[in-house]
Amino acid sequence: MHALDRTDITLPLHYPSAVTGSHIEDPRAVYRAFRWVQERRVDGQKILLWTRRKTDIRLNRPATLVSRHHDVVVGSRHSPYLSVWNEGPVLGFGLDEDDLVHVSAGNPTALCVVPRKPYSLTRRWILSVGPEILSEDRTE
Repeated sequence: MHALDRTDITLPLHYPSAVTGSHIEDPRAVYRAFRWVQERRVDGQKILLWTRRKTDIRLNRPATLVSRHHDVVVGSRHSPYLSVWNEGPVLGFGLDEDDLVHVSAGNPTALCVVPRKPYSLTRRWILSVGPEILSEDRTE
């Protein structure tokens, strides 16, 4: 599957998906999501840290640390990244449902979202996509 479009985000995805039980203000959510995408990365793939704006990453210490990992490529709607990433897991950082329309023009193999705010993703999206919900119990 290539870039997500409006119809794709409301259908079950053809690759694993997850969403953190909390949002970007919870540092544990970022680390939890990063571990989840790392577990789904295969050799030779990079993880795409996808955000609406790169400044969102600079303003969040856990996201900044993740962005510096050697297997991570940072991308947004406004920055080119396809020369260094074209397939692999995607960590969607600080997104809401409307942002998912713009996730990656490459070939995602897994998607984990750390929402921008509580309830950034609607119940309809969660029920349609059926992501794994990553909670504290999973990693603590």
